[in-house]
Amino acid sequence: MQASLVLAAFILGAPAPKDAPKKELDIVGEWTVVNQERDGKGGDYFFADTMSFTAEGKWARTYRGKEGKNSDKYVVDTTAKPATIDLLFTKDTNVAGAYGIARLDGDTLTLCLNYSSRGRPSKFESPVGSSNMLIVLKRAKKK
Repeated sequence: MQASLVLAAFILGAPAPKDAPKKELDIVGEWTVVNQERDGKGGDYFFADTMSFTAEGKWARTYRGKEGKNSDKYVVDTTAKPATIDLLFTKDTNVAGAYGIARLDGDTLTLCLNYSSRGRPSKFESPVGSSNMLIVLKRAKKK
């Protein structure tokens, strides 16, 4: 009986386990697009060959082998569930930006973006009529 009281006192007095450290959405670096679709369709839809993100909050893309001229800043909010991402464009485009959600799983980054007036996607999907862009990227190998 006394052993159970000692064990109970030990368990109750033990500090609570620490929460796992929060993992930030570390997207800084070079990424290769492996799949992309819009409105539930792949094929003709094309957003990028590659994308890159800097620690200073800048992003860029290549488009059909050429460097994109309209990329600018990006903002990630990891407190939102799922995390949100805003890809802002330079002033010489006719859109302010693409607003979406982001998920990082190892070396796979999944973005679901929308730059129409339909708002930020809430799920990682691109149903017909949604104007959502679903883009899957793999972290590029370091040279």
